[in-house]
Amino acid sequence: VPKLAISSERFEALSLHFSGRAWALEKIDQWLSDKGPSHYLLTGGPGSGKSALSARLVQLSQGQVAAPEYPNLGSGIMIYAHFCEVNVPDLLSPLRFIENLSAALADRYTEFSEALVEITQRESRVTVHSSPVQQIENVVETGVTIIGTTVRISIGGLSMRLAFDLAVREPLQRAYEKGLDERILILVDGLDEAITYDEQLNLVALLKDAVRLPEQVRFLYTSRPDDQVLD
Repeated sequence: VPKLAISSERFEALSLHFSGRAWALEKIDQWLSDKGPSHYLLTGGPGSGKSALSARLVQLSQGQVAAPEYPNLGSGIMIYAHFCEVNVPDLLSPLRFIENLSAALADRYTEFSEALVEITQRESRVTVHSSPVQQIENVVETGVTIIGTTVRISIGGLSMRLAFDLAVREPLQRAYEKGLDERILILVDGLDEAITYDEQLNLVALLKDAVRLPEQVRFLYTSRPDDQVLD
């Protein structure tokens, strides 16, 4: 199942407000079926249902909802879903995003976990904490829950771009070199809200560098049509 970064109350509310939008599911399913661009941006105005659609995609990946007409949106397709939310720093911070994404990848793929451990042996500012518990919930002070991870990543004293390289890009590259052969889907909902964190050091700026990831890695974004996101 995908790992989630969202308040449990908000996810439950979003899950109850999805209806229709078959055209959007069809477009996303088609995008995943071919070798097109690695990034897909879905834009819409306030209240257009972007976050509700994101919640439905999570439910499809969890196997809670069946949609056989969309074969690329089935159970297990998504690795990590991140829901940005204004005034919730842990959902806007680029470093928290990197830590959570890295933990989700390490939890799912042995090849990634092994590569990440190798990197931490030379870089002490990236730390991997493992839990013997099969499913745990790391609840931070804001009430945000990272659901279902058995690994926690801590990063200190690094720029967001270097942190992304060490904790995500490099171990992903090594994982595919070691034999990982699977498409990875990462969802980021509400990119326009991420801009409120910092004018320059924000999640939108960080994800510009994500084009250097292996071609099997796909990012799906939702956002209001904000110029900074579209640029």
